Amino acid sequence: MLVNAERIIARFEQQPWEQKRYRVDFRDHLTDGETIVTPTFIISPTTTPPLEVTNVAIAPDGDQLVMFIAGGVDGTTYRITMRTTTNDTQKLEDEIEVTIREF
Repeated sequence: MLVNAERIIARFEQQPWEQKRYRVDFRDHLTDGETIVTPTFIISPTTTPPLEVTNVAIAPDGDQLVMFIAGGVDGTTYRITMRTTTNDTQKLEDEIEVTIREF
């Protein structure tokens, strides 16, 4: 099976002052009754002020994550690696790129 080595599921731009809500949908990767259990995030690069993922919540059906992204340094592109486990022992890893730019 051919697998794409780099799976960036989304690219966003936002300004340094903004705090925006994002929703990540995992339905295509889950079987009936399977739900997200543990989401974790790795953000690179590390800057001052940092880009932050906060207020992470699993949607009631267990198949989507809702989170806020805020902060960061103008002109910097960040990669957020999401590592998510499920109640069926799957381990999913996806990347989101966020560019901070003052318009």
